[in-house]
Formats: sequence, C-alpha cells, structure tokens
Amino acid sequence: MYEKLLGALLTHPGALIAAGRGLFALGGLMALLGFRFSRLGTRVTRVFERHGVEPPDLTSGLPWWLRLLIPETTSGWIFVVIVLTTGICLVQVGKWARKFRA
Repeated sequence: MYEKLLGALLTHPGALIAAGRGLFALGGLMALLGFRFSRLGTRVTRVFERHGVEPPDLTSGLPWWLRLLIPETTSGWIFVVIVLTTGICLVQVGKWARKFRA
C-alpha cells in the first residue's frame, strides 16, 4: 500500500511540492502566531501585575481550532519545527523526483 502511494507521489512531483509548501506555510503561520501571542501575553501580564490584578487568558476568546495552532509549550514549538522541516523535505523530494523523472 505504501509503495503505491510513494510511487504515485514520485510520478507526480508537483503534488509533493504543493504538499511541502502547504506544510511550510502552516508551520510559518503557527510560529508567527506563537511569537505574537507570546509577546502580547508578556506585555499584558506586565501591565496587570503592576496593578496587582491577575492577567486574563488571551487565547480564551479564540475558537478551538485557532488555539490548536498557537504553540505555548516546548512540545508545541517542537511540533512547529517538525512541521517546518517536513515541509522542506517534501519540497526537496519533489524537486528530486522532478529532476529524475525526465
């Protein structure tokens, strides 16, 4: 089964390249959201602690599917790195398949 899937993907390298670019874009979006929410959370926490009030959870107002894309822990950032490197590898395999297909 896996051989058929791999054979189909290698005969259509554009699909590999598109999937890799999609994964790379998803990983970039996750990293961007993580950096922005981390920075915003630090600022909000600093302002609220200055006044002695507990800071709110910034992601509580977001839908569940968007909260899944925001890395907050070390394992979340490791997942972002894995998604980014998988996307890069798929693009490189697609370019390799395109080169050897001709």
